[in-house]
Amino acid sequence: MDIFDEIDDLAIEEEALLNEYMNRLERKERTVRSRPDHFNMWNSKDFHRRFRLMKESVQDLLSVIEDKIKHKTQRNQCIPPMLQLLITLRFYATGSFYITVGDFGGIHSSTICCIIKKVTEAIASLRPMFITLPRSDEDIRKSQEEFYKIARFPRVISAIDGTHIRVQSPGGNTAEEFRNRKGFFSFNVQAMCSAELIFQDIVARYYCSLCHITQPGKKKNEDEPPEDPEVDVPPQPIFPPSIANPTSAERLQTRNIMLSYFQSLINT
Repeated sequence: MDIFDEIDDLAIEEEALLNEYMNRLERKERTVRSRPDHFNMWNSKDFHRRFRLMKESVQDLLSVIEDKIKHKTQRNQCIPPMLQLLITLRFYATGSFYITVGDFGGIHSSTICCIIKKVTEAIASLRPMFITLPRSDEDIRKSQEEFYKIARFPRVISAIDGTHIRVQSPGGNTAEEFRNRKGFFSFNVQAMCSAELIFQDIVARYYCSLCHITQPGKKKNEDEPPEDPEVDVPPQPIFPPSIANPTSAERLQTRNIMLSYFQSLINT
């Protein structure tokens, strides 16, 4: 056997190894699963049970965000805006896994993740259009009149309250900052609404009720402003004990003053 025969044998072996490697990593054939038309296949009652919105509300929402979520072309079996919105609403309604929502819409779970993120950002961008406090004098007066009809309480323009939205532990060194005074992880959400129960303001940027309290030996939040050495913070309560702990007579006097004040507003 000469040198040329050895070279041929090596070339054949290398070609066989290359073919084996290429065949093992051969890409799967692309398949496009059938995508059901959930908007038309369900009646109004069943549609609301699955998506928590009526068909009319979904159409109104789609008309506002369609330009933000639709694809530029129709190539590669792109997902229509209506199906993107319904998939996101289904995820909101069930809170299930991406693969479960994907089976519901006939779409892969990785695509579901991108769709939910895109549609959620499109919906959140509508906040300045729909979630606003009354600004003009006419809107403020109208809001005061609506609240007065409910409980005869004057000069109220909005009702405010807060709640803890339970979340999973984010992990890491700052996970305990999300634990609230009730013992579970949450975001502290504050909301304001009108007399018609329409949201007027939402604050959901704080992660627990104790997030602004610096515990001993714990690093302060970087978002907090630095301490001003020129500001003298009193170590004792600002109010004297006589004001901080009023007597029964003082409470009664304050109550009578407030009643007379509200009675004068009602009479005027």
